[in-house]
Amino acid sequence: MDINGKNRKSGTKLDMRFIEIALVVLYIAWFVMILMVTSYPAPGFAAPGYAIVFGLTLLSLIYYVYSLIAPAKEDGKPDENLNYPDVPKGVLTKTGARVWLCKDFKTGRELSAHPRKIFTVVLPFFCLFIFNSFFFRGIFFYLFYVLYIGMILGFCIGVAYLMEKYNWHLQSAFIRLDGKLYYMRLGYINVNRGDVAVEVEGVKSALVRSTRRDTESYSYLLSLLLGEYESHADVVKFIRLNDPVIESKDRLNAVISYDAGSGDGSRGILKVRNGYDWPNIIV
Repeated sequence: MDINGKNRKSGTKLDMRFIEIALVVLYIAWFVMILMVTSYPAPGFAAPGYAIVFGLTLLSLIYYVYSLIAPAKEDGKPDENLNYPDVPKGVLTKTGARVWLCKDFKTGRELSAHPRKIFTVVLPFFCLFIFNSFFFRGIFFYLFYVLYIGMILGFCIGVAYLMEKYNWHLQSAFIRLDGKLYYMRLGYINVNRGDVAVEVEGVKSALVRSTRRDTESYSYLLSLLLGEYESHADVVKFIRLNDPVIESKDRLNAVISYDAGSGDGSRGILKVRNGYDWPNIIV
């Protein structure tokens, strides 16, 4: 639902079971066609059949990857008055700090929570791609490997973009303490407490998800970073926002400038997900 109360579909398709099943079938069909093309004597339909299956597989995979990383429909023209009405309000913690979490957008949550799912579906394509390259020589051999490396790099960049776009905002917060504003982003939180190590992956993931949305955790880490610790393993980004100004906002991002503290008047730039209670954070 958008800020006007109208239903809005996401640009990222969360339920992609049909295309995933189709890809698995195409992988199997591709492997069968490879066996036919390389057999002796090869059936007359083997070569055109291989070309058709290869083309369908490639197009299906391109569509699938595009659907994963395509910008969501929340994108829009910059609007200084764009604020979501259901964003979390500031929570006063035990240390006296007020913590603002980002709105938990449904878009892309399943994908960001299970990135292994993406690799599981796409990895067979790369394996078959390598296998297929052995049947080519000369310029075609090098061409296939250049395409293979390019696809790996593109895919890794796409996954990084996906995580940056959909996941990091769930473990970021603005914190105000003693009139000063801070921004903190958590990394992979150490959930092993005391002498008891959390070994079960499902339990560990649940603890990580709950901790990154716990305002007291941000407050506690802030007290450490403002005290005897210069850094902390759980914190991947920590910024003191002096004189913060919202430069622009759209349905996806907000860009904030702040005094970098260098003494020459230069300002730093912070780009975050637009899902915070801005009127109360930037005052």
